[in-house]
Amino acid sequence: MTDDIRHECTSWMLFPKFTGGKMLLHKNRDADPRGIKIYKSKSADTNAWVCLGNSQKTNMVLNSHGLSIVMNSGELTDEIEPIGEGRLTTPEIAKELVENCSTAAQAVARYKRVLAERRYTHKNRGSIFFIMDTKSGYVVESTAHHAIPAKVTGGIAIRANIWHNFGMSRYSNDDCGHTLNSASRELQARLGLNTALKANGIITLQDIWRTSRLRGDEKAIGNTSGLCNKKTNSAATLSPDAEFTDVLSTIYVAIGPPAHTAFLPVPFCLDKVPQDIADGSWSEAAFARHDKFGLEFDDSIWLPLEDEMLAIFGDAQSSARELLRQNRRKEAIALLNKAFKECHGKAQPLILG
Repeated sequence: MTDDIRHECTSWMLFPKFTGGKMLLHKNRDADPRGIKIYKSKSADTNAWVCLGNSQKTNMVLNSHGLSIVMNSGELTDEIEPIGEGRLTTPEIAKELVENCSTAAQAVARYKRVLAERRYTHKNRGSIFFIMDTKSGYVVESTAHHAIPAKVTGGIAIRANIWHNFGMSRYSNDDCGHTLNSASRELQARLGLNTALKANGIITLQDIWRTSRLRGDEKAIGNTSGLCNKKTNSAATLSPDAEFTDVLSTIYVAIGPPAHTAFLPVPFCLDKVPQDIADGSWSEAAFARHDKFGLEFDDSIWLPLEDEMLAIFGDAQSSARELLRQNRRKEAIALLNKAFKECHGKAQPLILG
């Protein structure tokens, strides 16, 4: 990756046919900021949300209706709007969408309105928004003035930072290096996910996380920039639940570079973010490993822990679903929070050690 590329990401959307019944939206975030944390919304006047980001920026966000949003940088373009009063950055746009919309279609319509009102700003690039609810999703590619959404109802949708939707190429000023870099990361994501699908007929959460940790293969791909590269600062897999969205929906978070930390299951109904996550300790520990060992760090250290946490949390989700079907909501929420605390407790020594 060239040094002048400061903000890139790779994301993918997966549908139930390939995941054993789950709607899943994943993002590897490539950006400079550290201090990655879990944030929960505070306003009672809008839809509730939980996100992974920095400085409360909703970089990967899930709301109480199961609406899930992540965004990638798009291509260089002349259609831009400068930073100024009343204009929103892409995380701020995502926040407006999740706070005011309950479906992907509503969010796409509101996004178009943001553009029409000239409230979008993203330096000299356009964007790629992944917008998903519990039934379908959209990949929305846009400049500051034009958006072209592609509805996705099944399969796998992958994007790095190049536009694919029909009609978007006319707005691009991209160069060869940026295009090939993005194509390389999209190829790696496709290879990682399809390898799992061919082997087992299903793509599991562990398969997604293994893919998110790919660091490139210069001989096979011709590009040393992997999905998990020197600028990857965090990752998340959003899993909205179709039956009980504001309780059973889950965001699985790598609070730091995914090769240097474990994915922690976080229930939407989380009552309190642990202090060692809220104060940045988890993020700092992951970046300390990143800085000391670089991309050669052996990420297999996280796999047994992630398997154990998924077993604990999966059992709790199944039991909580039964409680919810019996209208025992408080008990279900308490059970999920207990499971989260158990997972956090098991992960803490390895993460912070």
